[in-house]
Amino acid sequence: MRASTSKGVFQAWRAWGQWVIIPLAIFALTEGMAQAIFDRVPRWYSAALQAAAQGHVDVVFIGSSRVLAAVHAPTFKREVYALTGLCPRTLNLGMGNSSDAEHYLGLRKLFASYPDNLEGVVVFIEAPAGLPSLSRWTGLWTDRYATWMLVDLLRWTDLWPFWRSSGHPVSDKLHLTLRLGARGSSTFNRRERIRENLLTAGVSWLVGLRSGSVPSTPFRFDPDNLVGPDLSYQPDAVFLLKARELALRTTDESLANQVAVRGWETTIQEDLLQLVRRHGGGVVFFDVPLSSVFARLYASPLRQDDIRLFARQAQVWGAPILRPRMEFTDNDMSDLWHLNSSLAPTFSIELARTWVDVLRARGEEPAVGPDFGEADDGMLVPAC
Repeated sequence: MRASTSKGVFQAWRAWGQWVIIPLAIFALTEGMAQAIFDRVPRWYSAALQAAAQGHVDVVFIGSSRVLAAVHAPTFKREVYALTGLCPRTLNLGMGNSSDAEHYLGLRKLFASYPDNLEGVVVFIEAPAGLPSLSRWTGLWTDRYATWMLVDLLRWTDLWPFWRSSGHPVSDKLHLTLRLGARGSSTFNRRERIRENLLTAGVSWLVGLRSGSVPSTPFRFDPDNLVGPDLSYQPDAVFLLKARELALRTTDESLANQVAVRGWETTIQEDLLQLVRRHGGGVVFFDVPLSSVFARLYASPLRQDDIRLFARQAQVWGAPILRPRMEFTDNDMSDLWHLNSSLAPTFSIELARTWVDVLRARGEEPAVGPDFGEADDGMLVPAC
């Protein structure tokens, strides 16, 4: 009788082991690997936090993938150094599918975490044709297909205004709230990045196993190193064709549904400007290269009025609008959305020159943080 009872207990524990203990062990292993691989190589504002922990940050670029593609941070700071002898530590935080709300929350997190190392930072905000995007907290906070970008930036106190906003359906709000609750798990919170890397580096690693010439850890690289575009990147023809078709379709729809862009006093941009200034910094708006397909969006009479009105608002804010001079054609924007990476250094040089010219017209020079230090003779160490 006792033997049969013991056998029953063993079988019960075996059943539990199959359906509870083993899955938990697999999850723990997966979680450990995700933390060791993906959390150690952070992306976007998490990477910026690491950079800010290492020293003072002087210039930050924010905006869409156009900013990511057009601004090469090392070239920008080297040109500023060539012109002024000052070397601003520069981060490019441009990101595709990013929102104004995410950039505000990301900068808020940087300021809260390392206020001394962000003191006096200059934030460059994307403004195509001299007109930035207009966003309010009552609208969209994130792209519904890229919620991972918002999760790491939120505080629990942000949930109430997020739920009060009208830009997202209830399903999106529930999804993001649940993800915020599971933020401590890399398996859940990094799943988009894990999937992306498995389809790129992971496949290459498996294919290369046969030759033996592969890294021991296939994902230990930083695809988002905050310097800007990969100057060696060459997109394939199929991708370019689809991107051009999407550009034409998107702009046709936008032209047919244009509405006035007004009321800047109640926007996220206004809040962002005040956030930066509370930490002794400044805001600069800057034009980015546009193909003729996208430039037509800003050529309509309505948009021209919007551009003039925003120029007045920027004057009220005391924020300059930079318009770098660079000749280019649609051939220099192969996908019609972004400047080709080969021209990013040229644009970055012109942007640096335009900024320095504006500063000198005001009798100013770029502010450089203390971490670039001075040599024994009092001269700035040439870190560029």
